[in-house]
Amino acid sequence: MILVLLEQECNCINSVIECVIEKYDESSIVRISGSRIDSETISTLSRKPLLSSGWLILCDHKISTFALKTVNKPFNSVIIKVTSRSKLQDVLSNLSSLEYNYIDNYYPSEDELYTWIGSRLNCSKATTTALLSRCNNRLPKIVQAVDMLSCFDKVTPKMITQYIEKTSAASVEDIVLYLLKVQRKGIAKAEVMQTVSQFRYAYKWLLETIEGELLLFQYIFSAIAVGELSLQNYKEYKLNSEEKRIIALSEFKMRRIIEFYESVSCEYLFYVSSYVQSIPKKQFGLYKLMQLIKIIGG
Repeated sequence: MILVLLEQECNCINSVIECVIEKYDESSIVRISGSRIDSETISTLSRKPLLSSGWLILCDHKISTFALKTVNKPFNSVIIKVTSRSKLQDVLSNLSSLEYNYIDNYYPSEDELYTWIGSRLNCSKATTTALLSRCNNRLPKIVQAVDMLSCFDKVTPKMITQYIEKTSAASVEDIVLYLLKVQRKGIAKAEVMQTVSQFRYAYKWLLETIEGELLLFQYIFSAIAVGELSLQNYKEYKLNSEEKRIIALSEFKMRRIIEFYESVSCEYLFYVSSYVQSIPKKQFGLYKLMQLIKIIGG
C-alpha cells in the first residue's frame, strides 16, 4: 500500500505519520531519503521483518516511481510525506502509474487547534483565539508560541501580546508579488516589510529565494514572449521540459505566473530581477531590499 501524506513538518498536533509510527516496532521502520533505494535495502524489504507483519517505509517526495515499485509489496506500507502544497502535484504526477491513497493533513481543524492549545497552555477559548490571531494562523508560529508560553501556569490574552511577536500576513511569495506590483488584495507595504525583517537571521536564504523566484518569472515570461508557452499548452510544455526549474514547478504555480504576464511588463520584471541580483547576500542586503520595497510602495 502506498500512502501520499500532505503534512507540515512542524505538525505535532494531529500528526498522521507519528500515529502510524507508534504501531510499528522501530526495527521494522525504514526511512529512505532521495530518489533511489540501494540493492541491499531492496532485498531486505522484499521479505517480512521479524517483529511485524510488514515494513513501514517512510519516503520523502523525491522517491522515484521505479524505487517505489520495487518495495511496494502487499505486506509493506509505504508513506510518501510531502511537506508543502507546491510539491504535491509533482509527486502525484509521478505516481500516475501506481495505485495510492492520499491524505490531506496539512492543517489541523479548528477544533483540534483549540483543544491542543487549550490543553497545553491551560487557557480559555478567548486566549486561544488571541494566540491564533497573533500568529496569523501559521502552524509553525503557533507551535513555536505554544512551546514558549508553556512554561507559565496559566496564559492570558495580555501575555500573548506581551511575549509573542505578531506574525505578518505576508509570505515570501507575497514579497515577490509585491515587488512586481501584483500583490494579493490586503497585502500592504508594512506587512511585507515586517516579513522581510523576520528573516534577519536567515537573510541569505531569503535573498536567494527571492532572486530565484524572479529568475523563474523571467524564464517563463521569455518563453511566452517567443510564443513557446501559453495557458493553452503549459501542461505539455512542463511535461516535455528539461529545465529543472520548470520540472520542479507545480502546474498550479506555473499557470499563475503565466497569468501575471498580462499585468507585469518584461522590462519592469528584468529591472526588479537585476536589482535583486545586485543585492549582497549579507544582512546589509535586507536593508537594500527594504529600500526597493519602499520605492515601489511609494
